[in-house]
Amino acid sequence: ARATSREGKHSKNAGGKGAEAPTYAERQMFGYGTHRERLGKDALLPFDHCSLTLSPLEDPVCTPEGVLYSRAAILENLLNQKRRLKRKATQEDAKKKEELVAKAAEEQAHAAKRLKRFEQTNFGGGGATNDDDGGGAGKPSKLAGIFWLPSQAPDQSDERKTEAAASKKETTTCPITGKKLRLKDLIDVRFTRVPESQQEEVQQFMCPMSRDIFGPTSKLVLLRPTGDVLLESSYNTAVKPEASYRGVPIQETDVITLKAGRNTGFAHANNVEASKSYMVGRGSGLADLRGQGGSAPSRFALSM
Repeated sequence: ARATSREGKHSKNAGGKGAEAPTYAERQMFGYGTHRERLGKDALLPFDHCSLTLSPLEDPVCTPEGVLYSRAAILENLLNQKRRLKRKATQEDAKKKEELVAKAAEEQAHAAKRLKRFEQTNFGGGGATNDDDGGGAGKPSKLAGIFWLPSQAPDQSDERKTEAAASKKETTTCPITGKKLRLKDLIDVRFTRVPESQQEEVQQFMCPMSRDIFGPTSKLVLLRPTGDVLLESSYNTAVKPEASYRGVPIQETDVITLKAGRNTGFAHANNVEASKSYMVGRGSGLADLRGQGGSAPSRFALSM
């Protein structure tokens, strides 16, 4: 009885019969699952830098999603998008004209063929034929009058394509978020500079209410009506309860949260943490299974 219980207990342990699947600890060592790594400072963009040029902001503007750009950089990008869309529309129009000309020529050819068959049937002494060249009397058409066949139905694919293209109109988009963005959607931004007597070697900005200097971890909000940038804590404490700032009414819809840790190409979608999932682990996968088919030593420096 004791031997049976030991054997049953041992069969559930690693390396026993029927236990070829690795344990959780071994899967972690193999590299299975999701691996995360917090990004460093070099991978994140400072709050006062343009998301396109990655350089300090010049005449800053903001999108409704809270992405900051230099005015010249975003205007150039949107204009390039407009030129590209215009070229694409011109090419599509030329292609549509070619298709219309080809369709008109095809319809004209079909009309000529129908007329020729009509003349052959009524004046040539023969029945309706499939002969496109009008070879006189021949075998009657088997598809004549069978209007319910798909081949005899009128082609509506071109009309559907035209309707779909009309409903899906392309517009300029934000380079970072990919959402619709037009020139009139840009909002002027006004940073409050730190007095020269308190500034360090680099240019610094501060909250106009609390006079606190902005840092890499500061949570900032933009007031759309005035364009001022405040600390989120200052807005929640002084502006939100009064619903006004310097006599200007401020609604919750007028407050835009600026994106923190904007990407530089290394960090994506404003994340400060990178992750990647492995379904079968980062190893080669050539190691033998443990258990019945496993070799005596472990190839992963595991103690068994």
